Amino acid sequence: MQTQIRISGNSIYWKTFKWGEIIPEKSTFGVVPRTEKNIFKMFNGLGLNEEILFMLRDLRIKFIEVPFNGSILSTTVEKWIREGIRSRYVSDKVDRQIILPITKISLAESNLNLQAPSQLNLFQGMQQ
Repeated sequence: MQTQIRISGNSIYWKTFKWGEIIPEKSTFGVVPRTEKNIFKMFNGLGLNEEILFMLRDLRIKFIEVPFNGSILSTTVEKWIREGIRSRYVSDKVDRQIILPITKISLAESNLNLQAPSQLNLFQGMQQ
């Protein structure tokens, strides 16, 4: 299947659908606003075009921000690729997407990595 991805300025499109914009100074891909109707019910998640995700990784874009129901969901490109579920539905009318459950669209894992190793060992051995 021939690629349907098009870049215009910092905006990324699949055919005529605008997926979002790259914000280079924040190393972020800002997805167009999403609502309940965009949820893949089977996975309780949101999908992003697979080809775009790999392109973002190749461009070294680190973060994804998704405006969703009045808040901003944020995660990393790597987490979306690593923990997302690849949709089996694809055709000339439907792009292949990687779906990440809404509960996983967070930067929680990044915050864990900010702790110094010595902090993680402070309470080790104190189990009763």
